[in-house]
Parts: sequence; structure tokens; C-alpha cells
Amino acid sequence: MKRYVIGDIHGAYKALIQCLQLSNFDYENDQLITLGDIVDGWSETLSCVKELKKIKNVIHIIGNHDIWFLEFLKTGIARSIWLNQGGEATFNDYQTNCEKILSHDELIRFFNYQHNFYIDEQNNL
Repeated sequence: MKRYVIGDIHGAYKALIQCLQLSNFDYENDQLITLGDIVDGWSETLSCVKELKKIKNVIHIIGNHDIWFLEFLKTGIARSIWLNQGGEATFNDYQTNCEKILSHDELIRFFNYQHNFYIDEQNNL
């Protein structure tokens, strides 16, 4: 199993796909660690999440943008700090595509599953 690490996807679905394809990432056998901030910036957050859910061996570290989105999902409150720092694109994607791409509950489960940190079997943080 190969291990790959990616950070700051920020809703850039096409770039995510390109990275996975160019690295010959194997969805069944390789491991992917995301370093937070899957959301915000680009307009395809839900497609990114849907793609990441296809990966068998994945560890998600939560980022500040992910926390803001999860807060919105749980409360329905879109805080200005989130919207003004890239959250508007995610908010619009959610408003347009929630239930078409992923359900509200699927999104909450996905972001609740993220970790604050990860320590591998060799004690690497």
C-alpha cells in the first residue's frame, strides 16, 4: 500500500481528480491522508466529498474551513467569517446541489468523522 497526503483541496474537484490520476492513486489499495480544508474556495465541494468517499483507506484531518462548514451544517447559521473566506462558494454549492450529489446527513457524517490529528503505526504524527 502506498500512502499519499494532500492538503487544502478547497472545493477544487478537477484538481483533486487530476492529482489522483497523475499519481496513479489506487482507490482500493492505497491510503490517502487529507490535511484539512476540503471545503471553500472553489465551487465543487460536494463533488470533492463524494469522490473522497470512494476511497477505501482514507484519513481526514479537519481544517478550520471544514469546521466552519460543519458548524453551518449543524446550526444552519452561515457566519460571515466563513462566507468571507471562501465559504460562499461552498454555501452556494450546498444550496444548489445538496440532495443531488450528497444529502445533508451524509455531509454531517463525513465531516464529523474527521480527526484533529493522526498517528500512524510507526508513531509518525
